[in-house]
Amino acid sequence: MQYALITPNWAPYDQDLMVQLALECEQLGFERIFFTDHLMNPYHETEGYAEETVETWALISYLAGRTERLRLGTAVTPMALRPPALLAKQVATIDRLSGGRVDFGIGTGWSAGSFGVIDTDFGDPASRKARLREGIELILRLWDDDEVDFDGEYYSAHNAVIGPKPIQKPHPPLWIGGWRQNMLTLTAELGDGWIPWNRTVDFWANARRQIREQAEPLGRADDIIYGTAVLVVPDHMADVETSMSHSEQPNVTPSTIKEWSERYEEAGAELLAMLVFPPDEALNVVRYVARELM
Repeated sequence: MQYALITPNWAPYDQDLMVQLALECEQLGFERIFFTDHLMNPYHETEGYAEETVETWALISYLAGRTERLRLGTAVTPMALRPPALLAKQVATIDRLSGGRVDFGIGTGWSAGSFGVIDTDFGDPASRKARLREGIELILRLWDDDEVDFDGEYYSAHNAVIGPKPIQKPHPPLWIGGWRQNMLTLTAELGDGWIPWNRTVDFWANARRQIREQAEPLGRADDIIYGTAVLVVPDHMADVETSMSHSEQPNVTPSTIKEWSERYEEAGAELLAMLVFPPDEALNVVRYVARELM
């Protein structure tokens, strides 16, 4: 089992801790770190957290110059938060700055507030799914082709050139976030990694089976890294319900990380990505996992 950290880009996490965690992960031998990607705090209204965020791709660009080995990614970037051509350019640039260490986590988005700040319609689930697939198609073409003409339902580009191209070939790995059927299909067809949020082991195993069934005819079933993202809270919060769980998965705590890791691994997981909350527990959890489990 590989272990990774998912670091919120929203308060009460602050930029100093985000940077410190990345540097600690590199020093301790973690292979990768992911960051959430919100323009407004998704828990400001429900939890009262300060309306403060760090722009995720700017943070990753900064960390590309502060690290040498650690892979840097998002879990995940909502496609519609940025124009796909701009996002393609940002990721290509950071991939080159980092020496080919970007993991491109992508999804539909679930927090409407981030869309309001850029005056973009959040849309309904069907339109968000359609924008995601269309945006990925445009980004991949911009990375692959010398010049792109593209006319879609949501996005268009004419005489568009992204150069220089990303270092990683055929492109920076696509990590698909999500667990509904359309996201499983997208993972099977295009994903290099799958990182759904906080599903129960049984649910996760069934979803993985569906991905593999669709990916096998394409010869891709064994090319995908099957990961899972979990919420890790202190032991005294093991039975506390939180709005961040978004599922029936029991809270993971430092004393049960090993147990849950083994359960997911038996179900086929290759990576356990941990979002630790509250933030003052994050360094302790990272150090514990490195010392006891890696």
